Parts: sequence; structure tokens; C-alpha cells
Amino acid sequence: LVYRKILNFDRACENYEKALSIITQSDTLPKLHPFHSVIHNNLAYTKQLQNNYDEALKHYNMALEIERKSLPSTHSITATTLSNIGLLHMMKDEDEKALEAYEKVVVMVSEIFGCEHPRLGVVFNNLGDLYLRIGQHEQAKEYLNKALQIRLNSKDIDADDLGATFTSLGLVHVRLESFNDSLEFCFKALHIRSEIPETATNNISETYRVLARYYLAKFDYCQALHYCELAQYRCQSQSIKLALVHGMFGDVFNQMGRLDEAISHYQASIDIQLNLTVRTNVCLARSYRNIGIVHGSKGELNEALRCFAKGRDLAPENSILMADLHQATANVYLELKQFDKVTEHSDQAKTLFDKLAPNTRICVAETLRTIGILNLKRGNLDLARKNLTDALVIFEKELPEFHPTTSGIYLNLGLTLEKLSKFDEALEIFEKVKTMNLIIYPKNHSFIAPCYHRVSVILRDKNLLQEALTNAQHA
Repeated sequence: LVYRKILNFDRACENYEKALSIITQSDTLPKLHPFHSVIHNNLAYTKQLQNNYDEALKHYNMALEIERKSLPSTHSITATTLSNIGLLHMMKDEDEKALEAYEKVVVMVSEIFGCEHPRLGVVFNNLGDLYLRIGQHEQAKEYLNKALQIRLNSKDIDADDLGATFTSLGLVHVRLESFNDSLEFCFKALHIRSEIPETATNNISETYRVLARYYLAKFDYCQALHYCELAQYRCQSQSIKLALVHGMFGDVFNQMGRLDEAISHYQASIDIQLNLTVRTNVCLARSYRNIGIVHGSKGELNEALRCFAKGRDLAPENSILMADLHQATANVYLELKQFDKVTEHSDQAKTLFDKLAPNTRICVAETLRTIGILNLKRGNLDLARKNLTDALVIFEKELPEFHPTTSGIYLNLGLTLEKLSKFDEALEIFEKVKTMNLIIYPKNHSFIAPCYHRVSVILRDKNLLQEALTNAQHA
């Protein structure tokens, strides 16, 4: 334990393993004594801190097996081990397994402590955050509201924990586009966390990041950057919190079309994470995915592929994040017209999506979008039209009304219709994309010019020369 506290994880593991060996060979304690599970749990947690997730899971499961054989069927120690297993699966992006573990914890904690116990509030909050991460926002809202009620009724609740629940509810309502509710929850979180002493545990930077996400969703870039700056001010230097804030800066600058600044912040996030003694490979892999996407937007395709490859090296093998990285890689190979590589990575993404998120429609839509663009580039226009239309149906239901992904699919659908000589339909689509992009992006964003250009070309071919000239000048 001492070695773990001073971050010497190798020596900590060495001593835990020696302790296991001693008590296993000794006749002093029965082989199924709960003390065995305590050492397995400590060893598992240390392996987890080393990002050795498979070894950590092995020891958590060994602890769980001992506890199930040596303790009553519902016991607080077993509930703690299951909760640790759920958290580990979350860290590995194995969301279905995390849900399975947490649902068992809910039943167990309810039986042991009752339905209003603060420990149940912790589990409900974790479940809410998990559902939020996998895009099931109504379920996230339900569990976070349960957590909130328990925490509001608890006399001994940690103030920052209550602030965390309000913050997560703020983010859920951003995703649900309930913007007034989102703002109300965020300001409640700010009120609570602003009164916590600086020396205590205070995650106010997390709330500022959610407010930045709120204003980004509203396309208010000045306010989004303002809250990024407030979050940055409240972070310790070279901390994981600061890395997350740089990631948020990157998201804002990316949507603004200021791609060099986005890359600068994403790289700052990566550099901080690489220098941390304890880092999360999943978080780092996401950063490589994000910076790779921006390099792709700049046309720096080989650099994008390099970033995605680094992300795949870090991401858990069977995870949604790995599927996202394969999908992003496929999209770059589309631009390079290396269609065999597109198929290879798109198939791997689809396999993972089907396995890990069979009921998540966004994952299906992502695959349809890639296949649709692939068919467009190969000249399979009727198939492309069907794929892109099917993707749009899903994205328009699952995403906010004005979203960069949706406008991008509309643009490719317009290009498909134009190649099919359905010029009136294509013109209508391009006009829609133009309207969407003028709302989503600043007026000088590089994504706006192609819309004006395509409208200009079709109007010229229809001999509407003055309108064509006006759009060409805008482009």
C-alpha cells in the first residue's frame, strides 16, 4: 500500500504477490478466507493504475470468486468488488459488461442498505454517467435523477459529489437539447462547487467544461471559449483535468474551423497525458482519434492515419472506441481512394459495433455513411443514395437539428443526386446544407464554400446566371 501511494506500482505489485504467495502456502488462514480477496482487490487496483486492465480484471474476478464462496450472497465487500469490476469495464470501454456489473451492484446494495443509502446514490450516478457515454440519454437522465434524490436527502453527502450529479444532468440535457434545464443544473453545480475550499476535492473545472459544451451546442463560440478559459484557470498544471480542458478547447476550435489551433490544443492534451505517472490509455486513445480527425479535415491524410494507428494501439481491443478508430481510418482511406483498406477497416468497425452496441442506432448510421460514400466514389450511385438516405434518417432522429455530421451527409447525398442528373433535388439539398452550415460554422469556415460552389454550378447549368454568379462570389 505504501509503494502504491508513492506511485511505485511495480514494487507494490511485487509485495502484493508475495503476500498472496505467503498466505496461500500457509495453513494459518483457510484458502477461501476473505483476506485473500482483499489482497486480490488491492493487486487488481494497482494493475489498473498501470493500465494493465486484463491482469486487473483477472484479480478482481479471483476476489469475487472467493467472496461468493466465503461470504453471504449479498455482502458489502462483494458489492464493492462488483463496483470495481464495473468501473474497470467502463475504463476499457466495455459498456455492456459495465452495465451488467453495475446492475448487480444496484440489487445487492439495495438489499443490504436499503433504497435510500448514499452508496446506492454512487451506483446510480455511475450508471447515469455510463448511459450518458453510450448515448442512451433518457436512461442516463433517469439514473442521475435517482442519484440526485438520494444525495439531496443524505445528511453526509460530499458537496463535490452532489456537484458532480448536477453537472452530469447538465450534460444530459445538452444532449437532449433541453437547454434551459441544462443551464439550470450547471449553475446549481457551480453554486455548490464554488463554495468548496480550493484545498479540498473540487472538480469545478468539470462543470465549466460542460458549460463550454453547452455553448458549443448553441454555436456561441465566444462563450464556449470563455468557459474553457475558466476551466483551464481552475486546473493544476500538467494534470489530467488540464488535458481534458485542452481537449475541449480543441473541440471548439475544430467546429470553428480554426484547425491549427484545434491541433495545438489536442497535442497539448496528448503531451500532458504522456507525461502523467498514472494515465488512462482510453483517454489518450480518444485524444489521438480527435487530433487525427482534424488532420484529416486539413487534408493531412498520412498524419491522420498515423494518429489513428496510435489510437488503435492504446484502445481496448473490444471497445466502441476501437470501432470509432477503425471507422475514422476507413474514412481517410476513402479520401485516398484505397477502397480495399476502406472495406477492411469499415468491416472491423461494423463487427465491433454489432457486437458491442447492437441497439445503438448511431453506430449503424456511421457504417451506412461510410458505405454510402464508398459507393459514391465507386460510381454505385443508386446504392450510395440509399445508404446515405438511410443514414440520414437515423442521424436526424438521434442528433441535434443542426449537426456537422448531418450536414456532411446531406452534402454527399447532394453530390450523388447531381451525378444521377437529378439536378432539382440536388439543388434543394445543397441549399439545405448551405443553410445548416451558416448556422453551425462561422461565415469564413472552409466547409461553407463547397455548398455555394455546388449551388452555383447547378444554377449555371439551368441558365440562371445572375444567381449562379452570386453564389460563386460567396464561394
